[in-house]
Amino acid sequence: LVVNDAGFGRADLATGREIGGGMCTWGAPNYDPQAGLLVVPNTIAHRFTPRLYLQGLDADGRQKWMGLLNESRDEANPFLKSDTMTFCSVAQGGGKVFAAIACAGSTPKAVKDGLYALRQADGGVAWSLPGDWGGVSFDGRHLYAARVEGRKDVKLHCLEPADGKALWKINAP
Repeated sequence: LVVNDAGFGRADLATGREIGGGMCTWGAPNYDPQAGLLVVPNTIAHRFTPRLYLQGLDADGRQKWMGLLNESRDEANPFLKSDTMTFCSVAQGGGKVFAAIACAGSTPKAVKDGLYALRQADGGVAWSLPGDWGGVSFDGRHLYAARVEGRKDVKLHCLEPADGKALWKINAP
């Protein structure tokens, strides 16, 4: 039996052998006109090995860097794309890319859920904060991000963009 799904490729269910294909999904891109940098969250499923990353592109669409690479494989069920970037919110400014990332799946991951600050120049991680972070916004001076701190407790945080230091937090409405 061969499974053929446009966008996912084809696989033989009897042998587990991939016949070809793959899938790429993009999150909402974010552009910083001062830096001339377009950041795109990506999830690629190829050979049933999910790869999760952020890609930095220049104004002409050429790749400048690839960051937060996360790759995993579920050997027990190669047809299950067990880790996917289920949420990624991106903001930019002040020489940094800010990304709140949540990855679903049970396999060990190189990149954990959290809030990340990457250098715009090379995509390297400047700092990170673990946890369940939501949307991010940068006003030119401060970084704002929502965080789930309990089952039903969501707070809006104001952070220093240089190091992630908390300035204040309030209960989200």
